[in-house]
Amino acid sequence: MVYIICYFTTLNFTILATATVQFKSHSIKPLQTHHQTVTTIVISDKAKALLDDRKKKRMFSNRESARRPRMRKKQQIKVLQYQVNQIQSLNYQLSQKITYMLECNQQIQQQNAQLKEKVSSLQLIL
Repeated sequence: MVYIICYFTTLNFTILATATVQFKSHSIKPLQTHHQTVTTIVISDKAKALLDDRKKKRMFSNRESARRPRMRKKQQIKVLQYQVNQIQSLNYQLSQKITYMLECNQQIQQQNAQLKEKVSSLQLIL
């Protein structure tokens, strides 16, 4: 047997009688003091096991409810990390293209300058 004692404060009235209420799995026995009612609940082993099962189910349910957002967050982080990797790869490729284009542009400008010199030297000859 398990005994649970609960304290209830009464406001502006006093309970004059005490009573014992019997249930299938436990009994409730209120005891009267001046401004406080003390209730003792006697719970059978079977009822205690039922309460323990309910508590275990509730704890499992709470764990699962907490686990789902953590898993969702981990999945979102994985997706975001994948996107970051893709964008970094694209950024690297684009920077390589920019470097190549700048080198090509410099070569073309050098060729253009050489051609301008040839044109001006040919104009002097004519």
